[in-house]
Amino acid sequence: MVAGFLYQRVRLVRRADGYYCQFCIDVEVSDIQPMTGNEIGLDVGIESFYADSNGYQESNPRFLRKLEKSIKHAQRRIYNKKKGSLGRKKARAIFARKHLRISRQWIEYFAGLFGKLAVAISPHYTSQKCSSCGVTVKKSLSTRTHICSCGCNLHRDENAAINILSLARQARVGHTQSNAVGLVTATLLGESLLEQVTR
Repeated sequence: MVAGFLYQRVRLVRRADGYYCQFCIDVEVSDIQPMTGNEIGLDVGIESFYADSNGYQESNPRFLRKLEKSIKHAQRRIYNKKKGSLGRKKARAIFARKHLRISRQWIEYFAGLFGKLAVAISPHYTSQKCSSCGVTVKKSLSTRTHICSCGCNLHRDENAAINILSLARQARVGHTQSNAVGLVTATLLGESLLEQVTR
């Protein structure tokens, strides 16, 4: 612990690679970037790393592809061990750590680092729903273009990003002028705040 900070909360979190202690401290943060007032929707895709609601696509770094052979090997090692054995437990921990490495969410990290607001939205059906008229246009995962009867013709991921931005704006209704930074989770029906935070 560092002297000079007001510690408001301490939280223990278990991850595949061990336990983490998170400290919530009261500290003044200065942002050297000017506030633009701009908002953007992002959709993490298959073809591209992400597509935004303005039509930009970032090329995919293919983190999973680079580690796929290693993950498959780690998974096979689990099944080669006897159920309930210490060796199997260790093999499962190695496998979980490899997945954890891939699943780290850099968007939320950088949003918090630079004082921007990231709103986590469930991506379900954002590719299917038309961002222009709201009608559901069913399509297979291999169909990469969203074409709606209303005339909307977009890349599938751009359409999803526009829908995600719209959902994020709806989640923020009531506090659109919030000065909060970091990650915001949209409230899930039927779950308490504690259940959402500790998931």
